[in-house]
Amino acid sequence: NELGELLQMKQQSGRAVTEEEVAQFNVLREEVMKSPVAQGFMEAQQEMQKLHEAIGRFVNKTFEIGRSPQFEDVFDGSCGSGCGCH
Repeated sequence: NELGELLQMKQQSGRAVTEEEVAQFNVLREEVMKSPVAQGFMEAQQEMQKLHEAIGRFVNKTFEIGRSPQFEDVFDGSCGSGCGCH
């Protein structure tokens, strides 16, 4: 994470990120992603992001229509297969 943030700050400040730095980052990321713990964390993080988005949609729709929305108000009956919000 620290290396990724460093490279991102470097790039945002207009400095070039070298191929060696990118390669080093990719090697480290691949090593971390081999870990079942890291994989589980990433999956949990993705699920939390989906939940955050769904909550945001409900809150926005509440302000829009002035009442507590029903599922169909927010997702037009369905938000897609595999969404996990049902």
